[in-house]
Amino acid sequence: MKYILILSLFISSLFANNYTKAYDYLEEQEHKKAFKYFKLSAEEKNTSAMFYLGKMYDSGTFVNQDFKEAFRWYYKAAKGGHAKAQFYTGAMLDEGDGVAKSRVKALQWYKESAINENREAQYNLALEYTNEKSKLYNAEEGLKLFFKSANQGHVEAQHNLGMIYDNGALGVDKDINMAIKWLSIAGYNGSSASSFNLGLIYANGTGIKQNYTEAVKWYTLSAYKGYASAQRNLGLMYYKGQGVQKNIKEAYIWLLNASNQGNSGAKENLKYICNENPQICK
Repeated sequence: MKYILILSLFISSLFANNYTKAYDYLEEQEHKKAFKYFKLSAEEKNTSAMFYLGKMYDSGTFVNQDFKEAFRWYYKAAKGGHAKAQFYTGAMLDEGDGVAKSRVKALQWYKESAINENREAQYNLALEYTNEKSKLYNAEEGLKLFFKSANQGHVEAQHNLGMIYDNGALGVDKDINMAIKWLSIAGYNGSSASSFNLGLIYANGTGIKQNYTEAVKWYTLSAYKGYASAQRNLGLMYYKGQGVQKNIKEAYIWLLNASNQGNSGAKENLKYICNENPQICK
């Protein structure tokens, strides 16, 4: 019995070693070697190895891009309970990449993945449940999934929660403090839309004391990420000297950035500023 146990531990160690080697080679961008050891590990029924083989075929890393082969490996890993693979299986079914398109089957896999705490799947399901046109419409369940996904760091889920509280949607009471909380989290995590909406809240004094300085802070964060509406609003703040020292040149620069992205309001603002201050626009 002792020898059987030792042999079993040795075999388990060998199996784990193939996956560890594969992952290390992947980190070192030794894709040929990574593929070899992922294949060996997948043959040993390692679902994480199956998932990475799917990703390599999906992205065309070392191997020729092959969506059918990617789906095959994702699906094998998904059936083995791999949460990310379950999400990717659903996503490929959703898009019809490498497999016949099926929204129904996609949602089934999103559900499996969400149960296994995959934040992307939770977010996708939340969108489905909060879509009033969906047969699966369930605002309460959708809200729960937004929270689950947001608490795992999903930025779009964090943004959506902020907007839900800002607008009082999905049966929740409008709560500006909760809106600011979630929009701030999303904004600091890189959501330019969240930063812009926070700028609006502070500039308009929506449910809170008007604070132009705070508005400029959030507009700036969003504007530097290329968000045209934030660029326009920031330009206007500089032009009016609200929350920042008046600077017509700076106003012109931000309005021009927004205008170049097709923001029609910024184009009109530029015409006015250039008529009033022609030297700035040369």
